[in-house]
Amino acid sequence: MSNNTNICVFSGYLGRDPEKRVMDTGKPVVKFSIANNRGYKAASGERVEKTVWKDVVVFDSLAEFCYSYLKKGSRVTVTGPLDQRNYTGRDGSEKREESIKAYEVELLDKAPPREEADGGNLAQPDKQSGRAEITDDDLPF
Repeated sequence: MSNNTNICVFSGYLGRDPEKRVMDTGKPVVKFSIANNRGYKAASGERVEKTVWKDVVVFDSLAEFCYSYLKKGSRVTVTGPLDQRNYTGRDGSEKREESIKAYEVELLDKAPPREEADGGNLAQPDKQSGRAEITDDDLPF
């Protein structure tokens, strides 16, 4: 009997505002990318900084939460399985897309919700920390 586990926990900063779409079923889906930096010393002794990007996809009420509260520069931790999707590109070539299908998103900033077009009031998220506001100078990219 095999015990396969596919779970990814990734923390980083949003590189741009989340994009919201509505599926044919009427359910919302939100996509965004997060990045984090990793530094190491190369064999030459030189310090190397590497930025790692991950695409994230969220659905339903979590998608609404992410669209309302996340923005470029938000610091988050996402948890969910790593998913791969093969498709044919517009140019006819075969492509592969890899993303985290997040079932948990923790907002690590204390950030006000993004402005809603309908001006609706939204509840404050459950998970927040007392981190200072992020500026463009704090971003890892």
